[in-house]
Amino acid sequence: MRAEQISSSGDLGPQWDALAEACPTAHPQYLAEWLEPWWNHLGRGDADWYAVGVRDGSAIVAVAPLMRTRRRARGLVTLREIRWIGEGLSDQADILSAHDHRVAGEAIGRHLLARSRDWDELRLAAVPAGSTAAAGLLEAFADAHGCEVAVRKAPSYYVDTSTGDWEAYLLSTSKKFVRRDLPRVRRRLAELGEVHLERDTSPGVGRLLAIAQDVHGARQRELGRPSMLDEERQQMFLEDALEGLRRKGVLTAWVLRVGGKEAAYLIGFEMKRVFYAWNMAHHPDFGGASPGKVLWASAIQSCFEADDIDEFNMMRGDTAYKLKWTSASRDLLDIRVRNLSTARSAAVNALRKRRP
Repeated sequence: MRAEQISSSGDLGPQWDALAEACPTAHPQYLAEWLEPWWNHLGRGDADWYAVGVRDGSAIVAVAPLMRTRRRARGLVTLREIRWIGEGLSDQADILSAHDHRVAGEAIGRHLLARSRDWDELRLAAVPAGSTAAAGLLEAFADAHGCEVAVRKAPSYYVDTSTGDWEAYLLSTSKKFVRRDLPRVRRRLAELGEVHLERDTSPGVGRLLAIAQDVHGARQRELGRPSMLDEERQQMFLEDALEGLRRKGVLTAWVLRVGGKEAAYLIGFEMKRVFYAWNMAHHPDFGGASPGKVLWASAIQSCFEADDIDEFNMMRGDTAYKLKWTSASRDLLDIRVRNLSTARSAAVNALRKRRP
């Protein structure tokens, strides 16, 4: 196997998604339908395309969707950092490999080491701890001269719905927050108006984003934070990415209406018998009745009842809330490799050691 730079996603064509779906840690945010719009709207112009492919003979059997960014460190030095394409809005990332995953990861690591003059730090976030390709990458750096490797872990929570037993699962949730409170908030919502819950496996993206802009925007303003749709480039990314995933049959949306008004929504993805809950918000007008809790519970219950879903994946973030629903988790790794062979990285590392 040999690794090489890939000049653009167009060099891969349909191979990109074939590798993403064959990858042992397959995830909807590995797909070209997610990563290409991210690059086109949020990456291009701010970063350099730096994807690395691995060939076995003439066939590309693995791809690391990487980019090179620049960051001002310690206010003095600009570091060139290798990161995942899609970072920030992707909840998971990995080397996409069809087979011989560890060998492919090692080949990518050796390739990056051979081009060590091009970068100062490698920072790969949200890598599944069970990724053998990532293990191969780390092996390549482990004994490399002039490299300092650090790995941190963070949990990603999920519910195993393959048993089909919603009632048994419910007994495992927080007694106060879930079991006692769900009946109360359901009654409260019913008092406010007719409750209608809609699940759509091919939602109109324009309408879905209009709902998100209204509900998410109102909630974020209440919290004093910007909405994910406030920035034009991010909105354009979401329009293209969600439309691509809809066409691929991956996008699913839930909308909870009370008295005809959108009270909460959940945008998610379905792939390989897993439902991924990506983005949820409730309108502050209904905050006292917890429509988000009702919607979350309904979505989990539907996964227990579905014949084609074995897992409700909560993805990253808000650990305290998710622990009220499940204790099952898998680790995601944040990998950081400092390339001390470059003057920039060595200078920043020296400053780090001097300053607290």
